Amino acid sequence: MGRTGCDLNSLNRFGRVIPLPCRVLLDEVADAYVRGDIRALIRLYDEQALLCGAAQPDEIRGRDELFERSNVLQRTHLVGSIDVIPIDETAGILRAIARTATDDGRYQPAVERVWLLTFRDGLVYRQRVLESRADAIALYAKHGVELGMHHPTPTASPVL
Repeated sequence: MGRTGCDLNSLNRFGRVIPLPCRVLLDEVADAYVRGDIRALIRLYDEQALLCGAAQPDEIRGRDELFERSNVLQRTHLVGSIDVIPIDETAGILRAIARTATDDGRYQPAVERVWLLTFRDGLVYRQRVLESRADAIALYAKHGVELGMHHPTPTASPVL
C-alpha cells in the first residue's frame, strides 16, 4: 500500500489514484471469470463489445457470440490468482497464468496471458488477449479505447 491507502496498481503514471469505477469493473470481471458466471459476464460487457478470448486470441467475436454460443470458460483454465491492473479511467489489464484448450480438447501448457479491457459507459467495450503487459500497454497507446477493433461493415450486394 502506498501513502494514499491503495495499492500501487491503482495509481496512474502521475501517481494519482485511478477512479474507482475502473478498478471496480476489473474486479467484477475477474470475480465472474473465477466463478464461471456467464450471466454476470454478459451483464458486465457492452452489447456492442468486441472480444478476443484466450483460446483463440486472434478471432474477434461479439459479446453474445463469445459468451452465449461458445464454451469460452470451459476452454480456458486459470492457474493461480488474477492480477488486476488499472491503466487509466478507460482501460485495465487482467493478468493470469492460463491453460487453453485446442479445438480437439487438448490443453496447451500454462502460460501468462494478459486480458486488455477497455470501458465505455461503465461496461467492457473491447477485450484483447496478449502475451505481456508491455504488449497490452503498447496496443492501448496506439489505438486507444477501440484497440484497433471494429465491427465488420456489411458488403454491398450487387445491383441487378
